[in-house]
Amino acid sequence: MASAHLWERLATAATIMVATAGVCLAGSVVWQHHVATEGTGGQAPREDRRIPDWRELAELGHRMGPDNAEVTVLYFGDYECPYCAKADLDLGALREEFPENLAVVFLHFPLATHPRSHALARMAECGAHQDSFEAVHSLLFPTDELAEMDPDRVARDAQVPRVDQFLDCAAGDEELPGIEEDKSIGEELGIRSTPRFILQGVLLGASPDSAGLSELGSILCQLQPDAVDGAPGIDEG
Repeated sequence: MASAHLWERLATAATIMVATAGVCLAGSVVWQHHVATEGTGGQAPREDRRIPDWRELAELGHRMGPDNAEVTVLYFGDYECPYCAKADLDLGALREEFPENLAVVFLHFPLATHPRSHALARMAECGAHQDSFEAVHSLLFPTDELAEMDPDRVARDAQVPRVDQFLDCAAGDEELPGIEEDKSIGEELGIRSTPRFILQGVLLGASPDSAGLSELGSILCQLQPDAVDGAPGIDEG
């Protein structure tokens, strides 16, 4: 296995990530350390905490990256949240740099106060029905182009195999289990804002800032075959 200090650095990265990060809450952009959330008596958001069944949760979301990645990041996102768009862009850049070592798992958490968030999540889920989730997902960020993201354009640009089926799905009014199940899981975890991240099993109190992502990139760099001696596993013990 890779040296245990890499796991310690991963925990450090999680601490850095929660320092100063923006989130979307109830339709407004706020700073995480200023948020008073429901049921907390006006206190700051919860501390980071470990999620024992996070690997099972990862199986329910949409994975982008290898099944055997060294590091897995789950995140609950809303397609109208600008901080989700920024985080998705940054994580995408890390995936491009470390395609064998990092996997990102997306779970839907459309906020009720974002008028198009559920419809956009629906388009992503309809894409997943045709094994085109990532192609559709990548089109729904950045948020400044959402006004142009009608289903016909998305289907065309994502090159989904069966356009008519995609359009019928996107126009439907029945609940799609993937969206509702993801949202329910997030609510059970106490999530009320986006984006929220589970980094290698640790639910972070806020979204990553640039320092946290830089530290994560440094860790991933050390997991490259020419940088780490021994077998390719992070010692979590």
